[in-house]
Amino acid sequence: MDNGLSYNDNAQLVLGGVLALIVFAIALELTLRDFRRALASPAALAAGLGGQFLVLPALTFALVWWLPVSPEVGLGMLLVSCCPGGSLSNLMTRMSLGDTALSVSLTGIASALAVVVLPLNFALWAGLNPETAERLRDIAIDGRAFMLTLIAILAVPLVLGMLLRAQRPALALRLARPLRRSALAVLLIFIVIGFARDTAAWVGEIHWTFLIVLVHNGLALGAGYAAAAALGVVEAQRRAITLEVGMQNSGLALAIIFSFFGGLLPMALIAAWWGTWHVISGLLLARWWMRRPPH
Repeated sequence: MDNGLSYNDNAQLVLGGVLALIVFAIALELTLRDFRRALASPAALAAGLGGQFLVLPALTFALVWWLPVSPEVGLGMLLVSCCPGGSLSNLMTRMSLGDTALSVSLTGIASALAVVVLPLNFALWAGLNPETAERLRDIAIDGRAFMLTLIAILAVPLVLGMLLRAQRPALALRLARPLRRSALAVLLIFIVIGFARDTAAWVGEIHWTFLIVLVHNGLALGAGYAAAAALGVVEAQRRAITLEVGMQNSGLALAIIFSFFGGLLPMALIAAWWGTWHVISGLLLARWWMRRPPH
């Protein structure tokens, strides 16, 4: 596919493996008790999952319709919005004095649901816009391969991590943090090297991408807090839900873009800058909240 960042099969395999390792590290901190705890707070669960899989994609669809963006940029925005929350949301929630246990539970549940919900959600919202629908038809994604990729990156490491936590809890807890940090560092290096190779291709587009992601991420954070406030959950849970909805797994979006969209440059730029900007916005929000203990 033209106008794409070039990643060979080996590089795509490494990216998928790094993302699977991140999900595995998240699962090392999950138990069935965490899922039961999340189910015991249905309002927080509904706000967190509904904010991610319903509210944010719908708002993104409206934003894509309203902004004068290309179909490729629109597809990138929609894909990111349909991804589950990323693992950094757990760290930011802890810094924000939010409900960290809820954040970890939401990340795990959303990652499991995303195997089915992500492709359906993306196809739905991309198909409702005539321009993105036409571009999606041109690309002709292999639906079966798409689903198998999500299973390999999300479902399998989630199950394996939870099994290890159940069988060897002490070992799992010792491994969780260093594995997550190492995988995130490798992911960052991977992205930096990839874009450094193709500097000429993207440098002229970054200013527009920056503004789009700035607006989009602000909308996501606001949607998370609004969904939580609307359902009347306590402040610590609102903070967790805000960060869960506002910090998407943009690394997963990049893996999908490189595997099924030929590294299409506008899409890859949106996902890559999301992965950078949501760390900055999350840190800024965390620093604001850490000085204001929840009531």
